[in-house]
Amino acid sequence: MDSVIMKSLESLKNRLTKEGITLRFTAEGSYSEVKFTFNPPATQSEINNYMTKWSITLPEDYLEFLRIHDGGSLFASPEYGGGIELLSLERIDELYSVYDDLLPKGWIPVAVEEGEEFLFIDTNSVCGRDYTNLYWCELADVRRNPSSLNANFELWFDRFIIAEGNKYCTWMWMKPEIYYKYRK
Repeated sequence: MDSVIMKSLESLKNRLTKEGITLRFTAEGSYSEVKFTFNPPATQSEINNYMTKWSITLPEDYLEFLRIHDGGSLFASPEYGGGIELLSLERIDELYSVYDDLLPKGWIPVAVEEGEEFLFIDTNSVCGRDYTNLYWCELADVRRNPSSLNANFELWFDRFIIAEGNKYCTWMWMKPEIYYKYRK
């Protein structure tokens, strides 16, 4: 049986043009073109070297993604870029080397939005396809107030695609009066 990550990637890629573009639906019926790019897979040797270097074990669902794509870009503007960068092992290594002292032990950044907000995997609790090892926050809040997504990587990815790149995890936190106050 295909995994969630395999099914999500396959369905997403079926929606894309050969240039990696599709329409993204946003609030109140508007839409725009967005672009997706995916890197070639990481080798098992690269994955093993990374885990050995940092003395961590990566969760199975994230390993599966790396074996398919070693990073990429989601929901970027075709003209301006942006979106979510799914970090390659090389990029994770660079960031982890720089921010190691700021991060809780065993936490690795796996995605970044606009250079400010990060998606982290807590590798301390890895057990198969652990469902609660993902956190979202700004780097400055990683020790004080990270938001648990109550998901693993493949569930986050699936939900993120379904939500058209919107932060679905914040939808329930926003009261109607706040939504209407800040709508464009």
